[in-house]
Amino acid sequence: MKGEGVGLQASCPSCASPVQFDVATSLVTVCSACSTLVGRGDGALENYGKVADLVETRTPLKIGLTGKYKGVKYVITGRTQIQHSAGGIWDEWYVAFRDGKRWGWLAEAQGNLYLTFPRELKGEHSIPSIEELQIEDEVLIPGLGTMTVAEIGESTVISAEGEMPYIPKPGESVLFADLSGAGRKFATLDYSDGGLEVFNGVETTFEKLGIADAVRDREVELQVVGGVKVSCPSCAGPLELQAPDQSQRVACQYCGAMNECDNGNLRFLEKLGQKGIKPVIPLGTTGKLKGEDFGWKEDREYQVIGFMQKKTVYDGTSYYWYEYLLYRRRSPYVWLMHSEGHWSLGQPVPSGEVIAGPRHAKHDGKSFSIYERSKPEVTMVLGEFYWMVEVGEKSQSIDYISPPYTLSKETVTLGEDENGKKQREVNYTYSKYMPIDTVEEAFGIKELRRPTSVAPSQPYPWTGIYKSFAGLWGLAFLATMLLFVLLSAGTSQAFKKRFTLQPNQSAVQFSDPIKLKGWKNIHVNCTAPKWLHVSGEFFDEKSGKVHEFAVENGRGIYMSALPGGDYTMKFKAEWETPSTPSPTFTLTVEQGVMSWGRFIFVLVILAIIPIFVAMHHFTFSVRRWQESDYSPYAGE
Repeated sequence: MKGEGVGLQASCPSCASPVQFDVATSLVTVCSACSTLVGRGDGALENYGKVADLVETRTPLKIGLTGKYKGVKYVITGRTQIQHSAGGIWDEWYVAFRDGKRWGWLAEAQGNLYLTFPRELKGEHSIPSIEELQIEDEVLIPGLGTMTVAEIGESTVISAEGEMPYIPKPGESVLFADLSGAGRKFATLDYSDGGLEVFNGVETTFEKLGIADAVRDREVELQVVGGVKVSCPSCAGPLELQAPDQSQRVACQYCGAMNECDNGNLRFLEKLGQKGIKPVIPLGTTGKLKGEDFGWKEDREYQVIGFMQKKTVYDGTSYYWYEYLLYRRRSPYVWLMHSEGHWSLGQPVPSGEVIAGPRHAKHDGKSFSIYERSKPEVTMVLGEFYWMVEVGEKSQSIDYISPPYTLSKETVTLGEDENGKKQREVNYTYSKYMPIDTVEEAFGIKELRRPTSVAPSQPYPWTGIYKSFAGLWGLAFLATMLLFVLLSAGTSQAFKKRFTLQPNQSAVQFSDPIKLKGWKNIHVNCTAPKWLHVSGEFFDEKSGKVHEFAVENGRGIYMSALPGGDYTMKFKAEWETPSTPSPTFTLTVEQGVMSWGRFIFVLVILAIIPIFVAMHHFTFSVRRWQESDYSPYAGE
């Protein structure tokens, strides 16, 4: 052997080819000539067995790639390929920080990136054993807080390359649990060898890892843009796989054959015997989605690579809907869902970002109410899928709504581990309702079927009227107030006199001439200790026109403004006991007096349209909930 620590060079104990350790703290390297795991022993290199050839995953990462994370430089030194018991394969890269003084694990899975670090458990802890652990358990990890169990599964190392900080054991099954926490925190509990190791970190991106430009250059170098052309083993129909490294099942769109996909190599499994349902959006269609609609920094292009029909049964009736699997390199998969003419786009969210209860849930600062519980079943599939999808596959689902959003919780059973325990996984999908015009524009599709029902997450389309009329109502309020203030400015008294009428006194009384101003409303008021009714009129001396009024004691009446000029007021009074003198009463005529009744009347008129909209909005909401067992309007 030559060298010490960094740059240790030696010969492979299996084939004598040169091997090299570039990081002082790495324990194992893989011989590039014979795929032997070569470990550092006590003064000599040891042979830990061979690993299988790597599966081509079209990853843009490679050994030797350098970057910077949170200001600290690192280098990728090696990787293992791990197979899930459900069939999927992912790459786990080993990242040396500060020349190996700290190691990180960088995992690529279904378009997501997770950077984790080993965490030492000091002292006692309450983390359950794998046998005690259940999906959605809240686990307290010392120093990290409480995290939610998102998956309990089993995996196997199948291959490796480069230098690693631990000794992988190809072919040996490992039980694990993936946990999720707020702020996209992530952790894995590794129960290998009967012990427990904790790895914690976060979901991250190539940009945050400081290697986005290098990744783009690497993709150009590998020419990974575009699909891989293959033929269906059953009918020889031409198929183009967009994600051959991730897809596990491919259903032929020509003959309906279900094929196993192994890194782009197809193997016939079965004929599905599916009825000829054609996707409204054909497989292979590319759609451009606006980032501002879905919380992305930029617009994104996705390609339709899979299509499935699902159903759920309620009271003996089957209800069907369709889901399109959308793929974009270096991004998580998303779903475009179509039901009864309604569309929505769903994105996966970590379970740690969700607080879900029996009737309500919270995510992204929004509160959701339960809409339905169901047991969806896959009834038809076409195209590529990243898991071993099967016709007849079932799950348990809960949908919560907060229009225009839906939060769906789906629990699936992945099989049993070596101890006979069921492996389960819970997934949350955060969906947003998409207007049909938006779908047509994004995917270049015309004349999609218009819905006649109200979807659970469909927003009320005319809520803008509230804002528009709120502004209009506010302006009208201010304008009306200003008008009334202007009309009321300079309130003046045109007439005021006390009267006591005798029983035999003439029934009709005349006032002295009264001068009235133009553009000023008129308020006639009568005050008396007992009931008294006054009916009268204003006589325009100039035009000869008469303007009548009637008023009782304690009540005033308003009259519209009269042309300015001289008037004579004549009136007749009636009281309870005409045989006795009338109660002493005061008759007052004022101008420019605020009429609150008319002011309120104007505001009510302005509110008529919003009131009708609110009534329609209520009816719309009732229709939204009419298919739900959890309707807040039940019994109405």
